[in-house]
Amino acid sequence: MNLKMLCILLLVGIATVNAWKLNGDVNKDCYVNILDMGTLNPYWELARGQSHDFGSYGVWHYKGWADLNKDGVIDQLDVDMVANNWGATC
Repeated sequence: MNLKMLCILLLVGIATVNAWKLNGDVNKDCYVNILDMGTLNPYWELARGQSHDFGSYGVWHYKGWADLNKDGVIDQLDVDMVANNWGATC
């Protein structure tokens, strides 16, 4: 493998890694939109170790992936991350 090919592979790898770090893209579909807000909704106001009982819909537990700013609670700050990146794509 020559140096040019190595550089191309390295750049493609970096671009691929960065594509999955789209702020506000909760469901990882490369679009920040209403689907991301909907994905956050059942986890609203849950903190580490907590859960909501939705009766026939089941029990929803805190999910670290929904805590976009990693402060231990899924709240308005996480929703703001989606709103502030609305329309962004990978």
